[in-house]
Amino acid sequence: MRAVFLPGFAVVLCIFFHSCFTVAGFLIGSSIDKRQPAQDMDIQGWEVHSLKKNARITVYPKVGKPVKGNYRMAFQLKAPSDTSVTEMIVESHTGLHRFRLDQIDHIFVPGRTSKGRVTGGIVGLVIDAGLLVIAVSSTSFDLNLTLCPHVYSYDGAEYHLDAEICSGSFYKEAQVPDRVVLPHLQADANGIYRVKLANEMQESDYIDQVNLLVFDHLADATVYPTRAGRYLALTRPQAPLSAHSSKGSDMRALLSDREPGSCWIGNPFAYDPDRDTCLREQLELTFDKPAGAVDAALLLNLCNTKWAATQQMTFMSLQEQAHPGWYTGLDAEQGAALKAVLIRENGLAVSVWDGIQWKEVGQIDVVGPAAERSELLEIDLQGLPDGVLKVRLDCPPGYWMVNSAQVDFSYEEAVLTKVLQPVGAHDQHGRNVMQLLGSADGKCHVMPEAGNYVELHFEVPSPEPHTGRTLVLQCDGYYSPHLQAGGEPQTELAGHLLKPGAFNKWRLQALHRQTERAVAQHSR
Repeated sequence: MRAVFLPGFAVVLCIFFHSCFTVAGFLIGSSIDKRQPAQDMDIQGWEVHSLKKNARITVYPKVGKPVKGNYRMAFQLKAPSDTSVTEMIVESHTGLHRFRLDQIDHIFVPGRTSKGRVTGGIVGLVIDAGLLVIAVSSTSFDLNLTLCPHVYSYDGAEYHLDAEICSGSFYKEAQVPDRVVLPHLQADANGIYRVKLANEMQESDYIDQVNLLVFDHLADATVYPTRAGRYLALTRPQAPLSAHSSKGSDMRALLSDREPGSCWIGNPFAYDPDRDTCLREQLELTFDKPAGAVDAALLLNLCNTKWAATQQMTFMSLQEQAHPGWYTGLDAEQGAALKAVLIRENGLAVSVWDGIQWKEVGQIDVVGPAAERSELLEIDLQGLPDGVLKVRLDCPPGYWMVNSAQVDFSYEEAVLTKVLQPVGAHDQHGRNVMQLLGSADGKCHVMPEAGNYVELHFEVPSPEPHTGRTLVLQCDGYYSPHLQAGGEPQTELAGHLLKPGAFNKWRLQALHRQTERAVAQHSR
């Protein structure tokens, strides 16, 4: 994985959320801040705790070439089983390098006359990553959280996690068809597409209907679905001319690169939730708008952070705790109102500059943290200034990771080649469940607990010559979280969090308090 230097909390989130380290006892940076040695010296890997953040060092691994750079942080790889630091990160001119301490022969540390230099970062943050310790074994960072069904595609040799599906459909009345591109899906040796839907969290998944949509198109095109149900073929998506966060940091390099780990993420520590009036992060993008263009397709490759998922479940658990039976008693009207609150508080809003003000053109609902997802939004350019298209993304800090942003001004509507219905569907016990997945009739295949799955087989149609193929999974279904509602009901708080902006402020306050306690505890 190509690493990109994201200082402070961005490093925390990219490393933690992509690698799924256990949060309890997770150490970010050295909690012991000692002076850099006065003279050149060599140290062993286990002595990394003596290094000062940003110290200029050269790491000599037991295998491979030395790496010269700035010491960024050390942490426990498998907390809490690891009782001491087991890995470290060094930032060089080529990016971030991770080293297990038992793989290091020695580390050369120059004296103070060779000052450690900070090469700068792409995100201007206010947190000192060298002292930040997050030890949250008894807090709300529960990774045994509720998400949505996971989609795995068989590439001819093995399964790959391609997407989460039905995100945001967390009650029956919220069930709507969801469509996701399956980039890894390939035919097996028997000419079959194999897709697996799995429940891997503390929830019940209800799968009503599953189809596989086949688009054969020009070889240089790729088809993406919109939330409105249209399918667009993009052939010339362009990267942004500029990209700046609300704090002024240049993000263009990040958003022009589709490599994993290279992403923009808002920093929740850049805001004071007790003083700042605006607690949302903005990312402003500009694109070269051709003369005469009347519409555009904005393509975002993104995902949520696990912190976002845990906080959404915290919100729902608080409501259930305050009003036992609240979740199961939701009717269509109440459910729609709840979903509107969650989209408002957790979603990513997209706006365009009309020459006078920002005009909202869409909202992207949560997509889940397990896999990056492509979201496509059509933008009507009528009445917008010529020359440059300005787009603004607006979201709560720490909730969204945007891997890339592109715009295509010459897209076309894609032609559906074929709709494939499954020719086989079996659950984890080998039982045939085809009769439940043939149509969206409310008769669902239920996966009531983690570890349940259904494997689907589709016959592969012959492709047209000299064409590309995009495969899109269409699924009707929803999921029901297993909410934990123990403890003293906080009825007043539950009601307060329904107000605009209240939930965002409350969770940032909780994060800041939690971090302050952790830093104080581990800096003694």
